[in-house]
Amino acid sequence: MFGALLGFSLAFGPVAAHAENVPNNGTWDEKETVLNKDAAAAAATVTPAKPVAPAGFQFNQGANLETFLIYHLSQSEDATLPSDGASGSFNKRFGTDWYITAAIDRTGADKSLHVQLVDKADGNKVIEEKVIPAGQTVQFDAIKNKAQGSAFKFTINYKETVFTGANGEQAPYRDMKITSGVGGSTKSTVVYSSVEPKKQSEEVNDFSGIVPILSPKQTTEYREKKTGDLLASYTQTGQISGDLYTIADAAEFQRYELIESPQPTEGTLGSSYAVGSTFITYRADYRVGAAKVVVDNDGSIRFILYAVNPDHPNFKQNYNRADTPTADELQIPLVMSLLKDDSLTGEEKYARINRPDAPYLVTFVSEVTAPNEYNSEKNAFTGSDSWSHKTTKKWQPVKAAGLDVNTDVTDTFTVKLGAFTTHPNALFRFGQYHLVNDEGKFIDLDGTVTDKPSVSIGGMEQGMVNSNSLNVQNVSYYYAGKGGVKVFYVDTKGNVIKDSVTIVDYGNSGAQYSTEKARENKIVTSDGKVYYYKQIDKTNLRPASKPTDSDKRDVETTPEENGQIKQDTVLEVTYVYELAGNVNVNYIDENGNVIKDPVPDVENGKPGDPYDTDSDNKPNRITTSNGKTYEFKEVFKDSEPTTGEVEGGKTKEITYVYREITPDPETPVVTSEDKPKPGKVSASAEKPATIAPRTGDSAGAFAFAGLLALSAMGLAFSVYRTRFGK
Repeated sequence: MFGALLGFSLAFGPVAAHAENVPNNGTWDEKETVLNKDAAAAAATVTPAKPVAPAGFQFNQGANLETFLIYHLSQSEDATLPSDGASGSFNKRFGTDWYITAAIDRTGADKSLHVQLVDKADGNKVIEEKVIPAGQTVQFDAIKNKAQGSAFKFTINYKETVFTGANGEQAPYRDMKITSGVGGSTKSTVVYSSVEPKKQSEEVNDFSGIVPILSPKQTTEYREKKTGDLLASYTQTGQISGDLYTIADAAEFQRYELIESPQPTEGTLGSSYAVGSTFITYRADYRVGAAKVVVDNDGSIRFILYAVNPDHPNFKQNYNRADTPTADELQIPLVMSLLKDDSLTGEEKYARINRPDAPYLVTFVSEVTAPNEYNSEKNAFTGSDSWSHKTTKKWQPVKAAGLDVNTDVTDTFTVKLGAFTTHPNALFRFGQYHLVNDEGKFIDLDGTVTDKPSVSIGGMEQGMVNSNSLNVQNVSYYYAGKGGVKVFYVDTKGNVIKDSVTIVDYGNSGAQYSTEKARENKIVTSDGKVYYYKQIDKTNLRPASKPTDSDKRDVETTPEENGQIKQDTVLEVTYVYELAGNVNVNYIDENGNVIKDPVPDVENGKPGDPYDTDSDNKPNRITTSNGKTYEFKEVFKDSEPTTGEVEGGKTKEITYVYREITPDPETPVVTSEDKPKPGKVSASAEKPATIAPRTGDSAGAFAFAGLLALSAMGLAFSVYRTRFGK
């Protein structure tokens, strides 16, 4: 006969009404400084839920005890069955109306599981109560006594496990199992489950489910969207899973701005999921089991189903094992790595896993199944809805209801996916196979022929439903780097002439910026060079900077002096400067000799500014220190123009040519006493003196003669001027 369906859950249930808040005891973990810690933390709360028992039932009334399960030992089909005690549920057969409650101490002082057997027909009177420490199994004496001579047991097992994820993160897990001892159509009903509401109203042979954990944590994370890097986190702690919470508010950072907020912002505390942790169940009576590997913090999992490998050298020992195999024995790490390997076919992947030396066969690998969802996909390895495996032994398949099985002796296991209620591919129906010899006779593990089946594998329906509640209690705000604006200064060749200036270090995107005040008209470098502003770089003269390990924001150049800050981007404005120009004036004579020191007409002038040396520095005459006088003649033929514009990085040389001025001979000045009077001839004119030279008087005679001659010339010139008015 087929066993119970396998569900899986690590998290918890519905949001109930809020009550008083538990004092906030949260803690911050900061990679980046949070600027508003107190305000953000003030929004975070934890509130005990106040659930209400279903009509006609009662919660455990013990102090500090929180009831999370009510399990009614009845089923809906009972009303259609005869009252002969031979069919139906426990209550139907024994004429009772009993149910089981399960509760835990919400304070954590007592970590045991508290279970009660309650008589609904007798005003919810508690018949019996048990306290179960972790790792133990109990049975109610009242049920044991009532069910004497029948298969009913209703044993209750309680255990606690701590799962460790791939990154070392640990997640506590507590679960319980109620085993009725009777299968088939004899079932009980889950009336209430605060941690697994999806199971409410389910009718099952046996119940397995989770027990609320103590001190569940709710973490609000603040992450950079682009890299996923954690900027900070705030963690608060409740008393038990099932408490209600609200998350912390958005954090403020100097270098980051909020771009995305989580939804919802409140919910029910449940277990935290450690990615990579594996929960393994094994049904030793069927030699099959299931592993559920957590693949996401929200509680998503993959199902990995398995069975004992009949070809393993230690098959006999493995067949008789009752304990649950380990993840390594099931080769879970290899399975997970092969899921990422696209170079192999599904058959090749199975060949690497299902080797003769593998103690267990992997029968099915699911796609990722979200919380509160059923598997709906085919085999993640092969894309097929069936699985087969050839062994070295012979098997007699068993015909079962709903299974289309060839009952001929075979050496191959064949399993197909089926529908679980209305959910296709959610059921893996591993039919039962009995070990036989070549003649088709039943044999035991030693090969001895037996009258009836002795060795069997399969015969169990493995339902694949992820009963995890969607974990939204660990939420993330997402941030992007704030934008920045920087200004750079370069010459016309792209060389940096001045240190860059940060206009906006970290600013919110969309805010206005202006670099105009950083645009300097004139820059004097440390070596004395002078530059003048020319233009904004629009030709990528200076390429954008590269992101660094300490600042991973994008970098873009922009020609806009005024604009809006861009998210997660540093905008770079580059101003281009020209080296100053000079104009010098030189002075030479006609032979090229310098007659005057050069004169700067323009010194470190702005390129494009006009100059005019003719009006500033071109004297008509120059007198040198040695008394020579020169007058302007011309502009030297190889000279720069005497008027024009200053050119950047260039010194223009203007050269003027001068010629020397030679002075005229001096003219003697004649006084009025020497002038002859009009109409009157001087005696000397009438009668020139004849003076014989004397010994010793020759020089004086000559002088006297010269004087007379000059006098005569002066008289004649005077007469000439009188007549002609000259």
